Amino acid sequence: MRNLIFRSLALFILLAPELFLFNSCSEQPLPPPEPRAAIIDQLNPSLPDPAFIEQTTSILQNDSFKVDYYQGAQITVDLYRKLPSLGYSLILFRAHSGLLGNGSKTNQKTCLFTNQLYSPTSEIGDQLTNRLVQARVNQDPPLFGIGADFVSHSMQSQFNGTTVIMMGCSSLESDDLARAFVAKGASLYTGWNAEVDLGYVENATLTLLNRLAGNNLLPAAAIKETMQAAGPDPYSGAELYSCSSAK
Repeated sequence: MRNLIFRSLALFILLAPELFLFNSCSEQPLPPPEPRAAIIDQLNPSLPDPAFIEQTTSILQNDSFKVDYYQGAQITVDLYRKLPSLGYSLILFRAHSGLLGNGSKTNQKTCLFTNQLYSPTSEIGDQLTNRLVQARVNQDPPLFGIGADFVSHSMQSQFNGTTVIMMGCSSLESDDLARAFVAKGASLYTGWNAEVDLGYVENATLTLLNRLAGNNLLPAAAIKETMQAAGPDPYSGAELYSCSSAK
C-alpha cells in the first residue's frame, strides 16, 4: 500500500506541471482598460453650447475614450475634490477661471470656478485654510472657487498621468494652478496666458484635441500647430501654453 501511495504521488508530481501549463495557456488575456475622459462644463447654465460638447465628445470617442459629461449643479467643490480618484486619462474644463488678488502678479492666485454658491457656513475646513475662495463673474452671485492649495491638499488620491485641458481665462497666466495639478500626478496641463473669447477658445480647443487625438502629436507639437492654425485670441492676444511633468 505504501509503495502504491508513493507511485501515485510521483505520477501526480509529473503531471502537475503539464496541468498547470495547460490551464495557464487556456486563459485569455484581459483587454486593456478603456481610457476615460471627463468634460467639466461649468459654463453650461449661462453659456451652453451643445454643438461644442457634441464635437468634443465625438473626437474623444473616436480616439477610444469613454466620455463622462458633468454640467450645471454637478460642478461642486466635492466633484473637484474627488477628481483624481475617478481615474480619468483626460479632463477638459469648460469653466471660468482667472487671477484673484490685488497688486503684482506674484500676489495673485489662479482660481477655477465651481457652480456651488458660496456660503460662509459651508466647506469650513477648506475655507479656514484658504483653499477655497469666493469667485464671481460681474454681478452674479459669488461661487466657490478652487486654487492651487485645494489641488495640493484637498483633492483625494493622485492623478495617473492625466491630461488637463483648461479653457478658462488666464488659466496659465500664472503657473501656480498648473504646477499643483502636475505635482498631483497630471502629465500635462494646458491653459491660456490672458483672457479669452469663448468662441475663439472653443475653436482652438477643438483644434488642439484633433492634433492630440487624431494626429497623435506630442503635446508641444500639438500646441504649436494649434497656435499656428488659430492664432492668438483676436481681442486679448492670449496664447496657449502648457506645464508638464516631462523633465
